[in-house]
Amino acid sequence: MGYTIGALIDRAAAADPARVALVGDHVRLTRAELREYVNRLATGLLRLGIQKGDAVLLQLPNWAEFVYSYFALQKIGAVPVLLISGYRQVEVDHL
Repeated sequence: MGYTIGALIDRAAAADPARVALVGDHVRLTRAELREYVNRLATGLLRLGIQKGDAVLLQLPNWAEFVYSYFALQKIGAVPVLLISGYRQVEVDHL
């Protein structure tokens, strides 16, 4: 039985909403809080016109925002295209 990443986030938050899911330098989120961040960003991405199957460049450092963005893209069925955060415009243009 397969699950999408979005469904797994929802299930984990429903099963144990108070359990810590994400810890970073300036953030500590429970499963329920992480789900809320991901859902809000997913909604915003859909409003911007990003749709299931769209490839979306994701170029962020190893921050909490990377996690929200990656999971939100997965949740709506978009395809995250991961780039190293240090790439400059010349490398991005080449890709």
